[in-house]
Amino acid sequence: MEKKRLHYLSGRTLLQYVLPLAFLSFALITQRFHVTTDGGYSRMYGFPFPYITETWVTTFHHTVYLLPMLVDFLIYLLIAIGMFVFFQSTGLALRSHWFTIVLTWVAVSALYAYQFLLFADYNSYSFLYDMDFTTTDASFKPGPYPYE
Repeated sequence: MEKKRLHYLSGRTLLQYVLPLAFLSFALITQRFHVTTDGGYSRMYGFPFPYITETWVTTFHHTVYLLPMLVDFLIYLLIAIGMFVFFQSTGLALRSHWFTIVLTWVAVSALYAYQFLLFADYNSYSFLYDMDFTTTDASFKPGPYPYE
């Protein structure tokens, strides 16, 4: 009886392909939720769980919910890991080079610097949702959120 070989991801594959794909998917695939609350938010963003809001009071101020954001990122990470384990099980050979790893991480870091760090002073952070909301409409929105 032939022993089935388990496929695993090397550290280079994880650094060069899986994590950047998860970060880019997390940043570029989002859903816009139109919500109603008891005097709160008009729109929330995130997929599959909304984790960032528009706040009525000030421009460029957003409330970021950390637990739904972490769960969303873990879902993207598991999908990326599953994709690359499948690719490796089909025999697809992925080449890694230190320069492409560095270049990939510079690109991903620049996107996140633009999205979060540029407006970090204006954001407020909370662990969970601080009020109940009802989703009235939802639509997919490609690109960085919620800066429309």
